[in-house]
Amino acid sequence: MDNLVDTSGSLQALNQIQVADRVAVGDKAYYLGLMQQRGFPVVPGVVVKASVFRQFLEGMNWLEPLFSDFPNSSLHCDVDNPHQLRAIAHRIRASIDHHKTLEDAAWLPLLLEQVQAWGATALILRPSVAIRAGFTPAQGQAMRGLLASQVCCVKTGAIAQALRSVWAELFHARSLFYWQRSQLQLQQIFLSVLVQPLWPAAAAGMAYSDGSQVQMQAVWGLGHGLSGGEVPADLYVTQEDGAIAQTLSPPKPLAYAVRPDADYTDTPLIALCPVPPAQQQQPVLTPEQQKTLVDLATRLSQELGKPLDLEWTLPLAGKQHQPTPYLTQLNLRTNLPSSVNLSSGSLHSVSLHSGLPADTWPLDSAAEPSEDLASGSVLRGVAASPGRILGTLFWGGTALPSLDQVRGKILVVSQLQPEWLPVLRVAIGLVTEQGSCTSHGAIVARELRLPAVIGIGSAIHTLRSGDLVYLDGDRGLVSPMAVEGAIASPMPLSRPAPAPPTIAPPSAPPLLTTQLLLTLSQPDHLETVSQMDIDGLGLLRSEQLLMGLFPRSADPSVAPSLLAQVLSGEPSALEAFSQTLAAAVLPFTAAFTPRPVFYRTLDLRSSDYETHQSATTPIAPANPLLGWHGTLSYRQTPAPFLAELAALRQIQQSGYPNLRLLLPFVRTVEEFQFCDRLIRQSGLREVPEFETWIMAEVPAVLFQLPDFVKAGVQGIAIGSNDLTQLILAIDRDHPQLAAAYTPSHPAMQAALRYLIQEARRLGLPCMMCGEATTQYPDLIPDWVRWGITALSVAPDGLDQTRWAIARAERQLLLDAARQAIQGSPVSHPGLDPSAQ
Repeated sequence: MDNLVDTSGSLQALNQIQVADRVAVGDKAYYLGLMQQRGFPVVPGVVVKASVFRQFLEGMNWLEPLFSDFPNSSLHCDVDNPHQLRAIAHRIRASIDHHKTLEDAAWLPLLLEQVQAWGATALILRPSVAIRAGFTPAQGQAMRGLLASQVCCVKTGAIAQALRSVWAELFHARSLFYWQRSQLQLQQIFLSVLVQPLWPAAAAGMAYSDGSQVQMQAVWGLGHGLSGGEVPADLYVTQEDGAIAQTLSPPKPLAYAVRPDADYTDTPLIALCPVPPAQQQQPVLTPEQQKTLVDLATRLSQELGKPLDLEWTLPLAGKQHQPTPYLTQLNLRTNLPSSVNLSSGSLHSVSLHSGLPADTWPLDSAAEPSEDLASGSVLRGVAASPGRILGTLFWGGTALPSLDQVRGKILVVSQLQPEWLPVLRVAIGLVTEQGSCTSHGAIVARELRLPAVIGIGSAIHTLRSGDLVYLDGDRGLVSPMAVEGAIASPMPLSRPAPAPPTIAPPSAPPLLTTQLLLTLSQPDHLETVSQMDIDGLGLLRSEQLLMGLFPRSADPSVAPSLLAQVLSGEPSALEAFSQTLAAAVLPFTAAFTPRPVFYRTLDLRSSDYETHQSATTPIAPANPLLGWHGTLSYRQTPAPFLAELAALRQIQQSGYPNLRLLLPFVRTVEEFQFCDRLIRQSGLREVPEFETWIMAEVPAVLFQLPDFVKAGVQGIAIGSNDLTQLILAIDRDHPQLAAAYTPSHPAMQAALRYLIQEARRLGLPCMMCGEATTQYPDLIPDWVRWGITALSVAPDGLDQTRWAIARAERQLLLDAARQAIQGSPVSHPGLDPSAQ
């Protein structure tokens, strides 16, 4: 127990919290303190009260009129104006970060003395929020989810900086957006910080309980990987009598741990470590530990009289704590959630945009659901979008279903059609008969963070609407459940995310010479991703952006769809298309300005036209890849391309000069020259920043690159998806051939090396797009060494790619230094400024 005496009233130990202190210490600390005093095992903690944060803000010298009398005044900004929102958020957070008076606080030495007594080498600082005056419990839960925790070492300066970082979380653009849209004033939000020891852990996890049933997850080591979904977790679900009824124990090759050798300056406190091979296949919890946690969660729920979710840790045995589960967090739920999100904790000191690649789990018997969970044969497909979920199926036929039919269900279709995008937005998972991880449906699912398994084949027809299934988008597995209805609502078991960083936490991003850009086509998370530390939007696929905006007609022969009318050149349809496109692209250019946005013009293939055919729509009956699409189609029917150019010019004239143009699937120099003439006539070239690039995805480009440069090409973006299948003659959408479709093939690597080095020789910027970057991060060092100037990746691959680039560039510098010492200096193209 903590015996804390603070005469300043700034600090309060968990075991000292009373009912009247709820607003002063926040809900998280309040409930933990309450349970600790009732005898429950709780990790000790000290709360830095909300009054300290308020005094800190009042003591700052706010020079700008907007912040006069801050925080007592009502800060207002136009949350619908992304420029103003980001600018205000940045100024407030920078002011908080640079205001160093906290180091002189009289209570800080007392806090240091208290945390040193815990004997931990690291601390975790968790935001604890209370909201006053008419807020709903849902608003309070949402506000908690917006604020990230921080990890620091046990030093005065580090604690002060971590406190400022937690406080600054309240002024992220996403937080300002939320509490202003919720009509909350700053004076109604009370932000305290709970300081706890981060003990080395044998295991950690989460649990949900409604008093009768308990659902638990467990991982080896610390729980940081569980909150972001980047470390596989065991699952345990109880019956009403408390006995474990369902279990799932996938291989767990990695675990987060506190680094004992960290020097707390440029080395992360927490790192991913390999789990011993013999331990990877074992369940995390013994039967005794399972029972202890079930009893603990049930007693807590019954004690508080409400459903709750909690986080726990199993410290390594030592002198200061016994090997028994300790509570680290406790959150009440007012009502049963429609989706039991076991990954909704606040352990966000490690990026939420990091996780294991989908292909790192072996597809053997040990990796499949246990017999307790599965009732039939496990269906295997392509792991297209990570994440694992239990839910009810909806079988989509040929007719487009209503949103209510699909909402909250796993959508199953033979092949995803473009007009199904609105339906996909309300689903919780996707399963398809056809396609691969590079098909349109898979790419959109990843952008929507929707677990997806693609290309199951004819076995998909064993599934029926209403079936309860386990969908594993990490390994490409779909398994029917033994007892239908055992879990009444969908239960996300992990959130989709890519491979984790292993060099340093996201609070200290590395400086890169190679540019890192984002691939994005859906606006769902635009406000969040645009604030990431990236150099711009490297690939905005128009055909995916427009999916769902041009629905198919019930009877195309009678009433062609708008898209069919556009493709046939109908004037009124072209005008509507241009206006719709301008409205769809504008939010992207606004969110990323002044950073560049590379818009790729329409690249619909014959398979995309089939559901939009009309009598005048030109259809190529051949293989869709080799048929009527790309810039070849612009020469045959230029009207849709001209409508696109008009839309982009409209955006330019609205004050956004950051647009760049990517021409898709360019086969010949003549095709580019035709498009370039139309681009110049459109007026887009009048903006100095505007550039015209081509996609390098046809092998012919390898041999014509100097001619393309002479014709006016200003950059190339390598489309690894199409280039790989054309070099290897593999249909990328054929599920049975997916294993042979790999950019790591020696022939593909030779082509990439030649293309990148030739671009560098010509002084041409060269960007890597496609899925190869995130699927094969081990190839990045080669690309950097050859002289790639930029990589564009999906949001879930940013952290993994950033650190892969950093490692590659660091190795180049080390190699150059060694050669210089040996008297043979060399030039490394990846770090040559003249190549940028």
